[in-house]
Amino acid sequence: MSEELASLIAGADLQRIGASGYLVLRGEVPTHFLKTARGAAMEVLRREHDVLQFLNGRYAAPKPEAFDVDERKNSLLTSFIDGATVAGIVASPEAPPAAAFIPLLIDHLKQIHALSVYVVPFRPTLAGRMAVARERAAGGFATPAQLERLLALRPKTPEDLVFTHGDFSLTNLILADEDTLAGVVDWGRAGIADRYQDLALFVRSFADHTHLPREEVIPLVAKAYGLETLDPEKLAFYELLDEFF
Repeated sequence: MSEELASLIAGADLQRIGASGYLVLRGEVPTHFLKTARGAAMEVLRREHDVLQFLNGRYAAPKPEAFDVDERKNSLLTSFIDGATVAGIVASPEAPPAAAFIPLLIDHLKQIHALSVYVVPFRPTLAGRMAVARERAAGGFATPAQLERLLALRPKTPEDLVFTHGDFSLTNLILADEDTLAGVVDWGRAGIADRYQDLALFVRSFADHTHLPREEVIPLVAKAYGLETLDPEKLAFYELLDEFF
């Protein structure tokens, strides 16, 4: 661990969250979040650090405080965004009707997509992601039938490229209260991609967590985003593509 990172967490307690995350607590108050990554995940964490540097001052995302690299693992220390995930809030019986959250959340998605006006250095290509999907299918991560369906679903129209979060799901959206989004976390898959990368995963996540039928969620999302409707083939393609990553 570097001296910079060690000094930032000196005297703090670490509370494990998930497989590779830690809340950094001083007393009972969380002040930072520490992520570690090994193996192939090290590059994803490096990418998240670079994306957070780009977002700093431009959008409500965690502020990168330190990034540590050694032979075995990468470590990323960020500021802590206080609040509760939308996934947790909509699960509460006291929560407002789930559909009421869609305008707020989609407004923030539009803000993220609007960051494309900046010179964004993060440009993963769909061709590259499809190549990775083929490799993972060959390695047994997905079935040949899934790959065949993915290839059949690949949109024939050009990509509608914007800056995307990459996994705009309810577990990554943090609310300060019912009317205020405190921030968005987990930016390791962010970059230039078709806007349906985010729209598709949001629709799937919202339907899964709220148990609202997709046929009800889709028109609400389309209206909030400013579209007449959402392309069902693109939704299906980007949802399936996500299963390879």
